[in-house]
Amino acid sequence: MSAQPPRRGQMMSLEELRALAAQAPPSPPPRQLSPGELEDLRARLNRGEDPRDENEHTAYYQLGIIRYEHDVDDLLARVRNEALNASPEASSRRYAEGILDAVAWARGELREGPATNRAEGTPRPETGPLSGEAAAASQMLSGQRQIPAGVSTSYLSGVESTLLWLVCTGPDPWT
Repeated sequence: MSAQPPRRGQMMSLEELRALAAQAPPSPPPRQLSPGELEDLRARLNRGEDPRDENEHTAYYQLGIIRYEHDVDDLLARVRNEALNASPEASSRRYAEGILDAVAWARGELREGPATNRAEGTPRPETGPLSGEAAAASQMLSGQRQIPAGVSTSYLSGVESTLLWLVCTGPDPWT
């Protein structure tokens, strides 16, 4: 059977789709980016641009923290200066603690994720696990997942917004 494209208005059968897929050459594995290409990707991601191709998409999920270290340090300084003197019961303080714990986990200073308490198999989580932890916090906040005992929604909001910011998919969490 030859795998012909369908005529206008007709869908291909499963058999035709399988035959067409069997004829397609396999895709080469993604190429590792050079250090210069990784820095170019990081710069573009920090400007709000998206990865350009499959190689950059693959590299994106392996970068871990994408924001520049000086920007992360600036965030931590602002949070420490503006929130940690608040009462321990204040929601702004719990939000700030979520920010601090999210950064500490992303930097490998804490072993377990701040929302899930799940340990990663690497010293510093890559971009995929950072995004996954942010998604878990979001699910907890929306009621799709149980919030651990003793954890506040303010803390989870700080965790979620910070992890999204660290991987360049969210705004500055302390504005």
